[in-house]
Amino acid sequence: MKRNEVPSWAAHVLTPPEVIAAYVERRVNDPALLTGERSEPTYADFLRDE
Repeated sequence: MKRNEVPSWAAHVLTPPEVIAAYVERRVNDPALLTGERSEPTYADFLRDE
């Protein structure tokens, strides 16, 4: 097994890389992060929306 491969027993519990990338992209471009308010969505909120 190569270093970047995931064992088959663990693959079903990991968040797909595409979902993580979409979450990061949304958070990086979120204008709410520039305000002083603490009302940002959580990672779980993002998964519910998708």
